[in-house]
Amino acid sequence: MKSRSRGYIKRTPYAWTTWLKSYILLAFESQFLSFTKTMAKPKCWLLTAVLILFSSMRALALPVLSISDGALNIDGQIYSFHLTSTEIVSSDLFVPIITSDPSTWVIVGGGVTILSGMNHAEIIVISLVGIEYWEAAPTLTIGEVSGADIGDGTGTASLPGYKPDVTIYDGMLTVDVSDLHWVFIVESSQPVSGDVFIPILVNDPSIYFAGLGVTLVNGTTSSEFCVDSPGMLGSVWLGPEATLAPSPDYNIIQGVAVGEPVPEPVPELSCSGFDSPMNAGAVKVKKNRVLPLKAQLFDSDSYPITDNDIVAPPVINIVFYSGTTTATDVTDYALSAGQGTDGNQFEFGIDKWQFNLKTNNYTAAGTYVIKMESGDLNEYTISPTCSAEFVID
Repeated sequence: MKSRSRGYIKRTPYAWTTWLKSYILLAFESQFLSFTKTMAKPKCWLLTAVLILFSSMRALALPVLSISDGALNIDGQIYSFHLTSTEIVSSDLFVPIITSDPSTWVIVGGGVTILSGMNHAEIIVISLVGIEYWEAAPTLTIGEVSGADIGDGTGTASLPGYKPDVTIYDGMLTVDVSDLHWVFIVESSQPVSGDVFIPILVNDPSIYFAGLGVTLVNGTTSSEFCVDSPGMLGSVWLGPEATLAPSPDYNIIQGVAVGEPVPEPVPELSCSGFDSPMNAGAVKVKKNRVLPLKAQLFDSDSYPITDNDIVAPPVINIVFYSGTTTATDVTDYALSAGQGTDGNQFEFGIDKWQFNLKTNNYTAAGTYVIKMESGDLNEYTISPTCSAEFVID
């Protein structure tokens, strides 16, 4: 007697229980078919009925559908779920999907189709609002489907957690030529949940140092961080450029900031002292004496400075000490006699800066200290400077 061959049943990782049931049914059916061939008599009608019953049970076995929990895609606004059938479908099967909040979550296509010959399909869920407004992740439910069992029929996803928008602001320079120091600010759009560490990159680590980064402390929205430079090196005059490194913990809105450029150093000039008689100690003044103030200025290479080298001429400064009161600036009373301006600027003569100071405006008893100072501290400074004194009894 020949046994009738049966079709191959594909085993799927999602339907092992159904496969076992089908295997048992096939085994019974095969034995009954073989038995009825040898005993095709009217008294075997009962066995034939049992065979038909088992075949009907096999035909009535429906695939069971289920949804796996969703996974958040990298862009932070799309979830993907997995729909699975315990059986390979013989024709395209559309499965409607219902979302927990249609005003927030949209099912692409209103559902998903399991294609003929397949037992699974991917469900795509899109958020209609930004991630910062999410209060719950989506929950999906399978709608009514003919020709399939829904089973549990639900799937959930985990809340992604809030990803703050982070911005970095340009750094302010703390002016200290010996130790350059910039203060930058990193700001979050909302208070962070948990400490959030933000790595910081600098454009030239050989010149600038920012440490590993900055930490936004739980519940705060901003933090300062410093970029330092060991001194005036190369392109340090431009100021540092600080960049936020990407991280899954935050969204970078503005990720690059620059520090204020370092001002070019102001040249320092020097004065060797006033000429005689103003270099011989305090000069006693009676009545309307004129004091000749003559001096030379030199640059850092000891070259003399003329009126062709600087825009703002040096100026005279006079401070009065009475001995009983605090020092008083009396420069405004200075008058020149021939050399010098009507104000307090020195004039350049043949080879020296000169100011002939009239003393008739100074009558109070005490000591007057005269100094040569820069006419513009942004253009140059004078150190050491020239100084002299005169005394009125």
